[in-house]
Amino acid sequence: MKLASPWSATSKFLFRLTMKCRRLLPKKRSQAFGSLNTKEQPRIEHIYVINLNRQPDRWAEMELELRHVLDWSGAELRNLTERYAAVDAKDFIQEPLKDVDIDPIYTLGEQLFVEPQPLTLPTLLELNSQIQMSRPEIAVARSHIDIWRKVAASNYEYVLVLEDDVWFRVGFAPHLDQAWREIEAEGDRKSNFDILYLSYE
Repeated sequence: MKLASPWSATSKFLFRLTMKCRRLLPKKRSQAFGSLNTKEQPRIEHIYVINLNRQPDRWAEMELELRHVLDWSGAELRNLTERYAAVDAKDFIQEPLKDVDIDPIYTLGEQLFVEPQPLTLPTLLELNSQIQMSRPEIAVARSHIDIWRKVAASNYEYVLVLEDDVWFRVGFAPHLDQAWREIEAEGDRKSNFDILYLSYE
């Protein structure tokens, strides 16, 4: 549910220019990332980037982004990263139906539970309104479910899953490191959390 208005051509150009200029800054280092030895504190050991085969430019941009961030040892995050070929909605031969993984029909109430919108004040009747997932939404959901299964079957304790249009804003590394330290201080090094959602602005 995107509430923002479309960007003007000038805004898009300035945004792209700003993104390019960011790479002139020194590389950021995050203590939360890195390969593990048994005696080290837990870290995010692996990164999956979900990317459509027909969008190689996005993958190239992600590689540049991940090369500009370093793990605790000083190695680029690109070294921890694996590209995952996304499920493509264009490959669906027919309208996807409900199965054990995805029900393509959900309610407004369910949407607002997952992604609250403080500015909306729906009535009870509106909360029960049904919404049909689009083919791209179903493809995105299937891609994420496939990744979750891949993570569950792996030996990695912590994994970061990204879509191919993200970027790390200035200052993200100390914020993530602080959150990581707080999480580690809470628990017993094992099973501190199932999912840590790094939101967007």
